[in-house]
Amino acid sequence: MRADDLVSQAEIIDRLGISRQRFQVLANRPDFPEPIASPGGRRIWLWTAVEAWDKARKERHSSPGRQVDS
Repeated sequence: MRADDLVSQAEIIDRLGISRQRFQVLANRPDFPEPIASPGGRRIWLWTAVEAWDKARKERHSSPGRQVDS
């Protein structure tokens, strides 16, 4: 595992191009990946898990003529 495989909330927000409020909504979903660590109370996720979750979410919600929420 490389250091750039681990991401904070701020990095997820930046990489997905979403707001902090939108992140909170998504992170509270039962299917959102669990953080792998919480050093000092700051949650850390594995980027590949978040990226795969986001791709699957977009594929599930995409259909002709339908916009996918970010």
